[in-house]
Amino acid sequence: MKRARGTAMLGLCLALLAGSSQAFEHTKVIPEPWDWVSAQKEIGAKFTGTKGVTVILGDSNSYANQATKWVNYGKGYTDEEKAIMAWSHKGKKDGTNGWWLTSVDVRSGRSHTSASGVRADEYLRGGKQGLPPLDDIIRKYNPQVAYIALGTNDASANHKPEQYIGNVAKMVDKLYANGTMVIMMTVPTHPSRQALVQQYNEQIYRLGAEKKFAVADVYGAFIERRPGDTWNGTLNRKNNVHFTFAKSAGPATPENLRDDGYLLRCWVMVHKLIEVKKHAIDGVPHPRLKAQSQPRREKPKARRPSAGGSGGIAIPDGAGADDKALVEKTLAEGLASMRSAVTAKVGAGEKPWSYFRVDGKSKRGRVTGAGEKGLDVSLLGAGAKTIPWAELHPADLVGVAKKMKIGLDAKARFVDALATLSSGRKMTARRMLEKIAADDAGLKDAVEAALRVYK
Repeated sequence: MKRARGTAMLGLCLALLAGSSQAFEHTKVIPEPWDWVSAQKEIGAKFTGTKGVTVILGDSNSYANQATKWVNYGKGYTDEEKAIMAWSHKGKKDGTNGWWLTSVDVRSGRSHTSASGVRADEYLRGGKQGLPPLDDIIRKYNPQVAYIALGTNDASANHKPEQYIGNVAKMVDKLYANGTMVIMMTVPTHPSRQALVQQYNEQIYRLGAEKKFAVADVYGAFIERRPGDTWNGTLNRKNNVHFTFAKSAGPATPENLRDDGYLLRCWVMVHKLIEVKKHAIDGVPHPRLKAQSQPRREKPKARRPSAGGSGGIAIPDGAGADDKALVEKTLAEGLASMRSAVTAKVGAGEKPWSYFRVDGKSKRGRVTGAGEKGLDVSLLGAGAKTIPWAELHPADLVGVAKKMKIGLDAKARFVDALATLSSGRKMTARRMLEKIAADDAGLKDAVEAALRVYK
């Protein structure tokens, strides 16, 4: 892989956060905005070992028997999950089965590839609990895929983010030199070092933009299911860096994935491996990354909405003139209300992360300013951009307003409902509209017009 290309992408990500003192916002799973599939294919082309060997380079949360219990002894698999487990040599008690290597006791405190208390710097040089150096582990097991699952102990030791990510970068380079594909795991929730963990994870995404590895976002999966600090005592043991395990053997039901930290982490790992094998090894085009690597077919150009019109929400051609006019008027008023509130919040210093439709793609970025011309954003992988208010999709504006915890008035809620409707969620949108009419009699006619327009 050419370093120049990675450095350019890293520069874009650094630009995204330049001058910012605000912590990296990480409230749900963050998909990689870079084309890791092409990069991992390039790395994997050098691999000459046994197919499917997948090792986990981790600490006590990987060494624990519960960490891979769902794979090794669990239940309730889909056919896709069974297939990836078989491909990665589930059931074998030898050097080809990384799920076993990480959990079986070699001596007190460690397995073949994971050790209690180990930090990234210690993993590189070896010695912790008798763990061999990384070079020896790579040479011995020659993995096709490796998870890097470190950082909790680095955070506990108050290592600076630059120190942690510098050691991770060295690990990635050693694995790449072997032709090993890398799945980088975000650092999980930590009861006493959450702010530092956020900084570590920010650095992981920055490094990912350069090194083009895949990311298994364990932190995002935890926070998405247990927001705020509700993960503490549910997915983490209470005030403990280790996870809950009562249901670690599965099945991986939505309820169990909200209540068992080891099960959720293992499920995230399995599904990321499915993704890596399918797209980077088997060559199936990735639906999210496809547009980055293939020519885009031209689509018929839609009418560009005006600032005072529907703002990106399509009005069906067959709509009655009066209904259409009333819907567009209410939309325009709702949009104006939200734009004003968002501009005021940005002026007061709020600069949230959100998603924006740009050039036909959804891109993650951070709000950096707002004014008469539009919303200034800095996009991962695309740099700084001003999105004119007339071109900012209403759903994106609603998303920013909600990130800022702006209380939406009835007309802003009307915008939210029609944005929901235009995305195809008709039943949800209908309920939203009916609630608006019940709460604000002055919008009853606009709601009824919308229901006729989008019948």
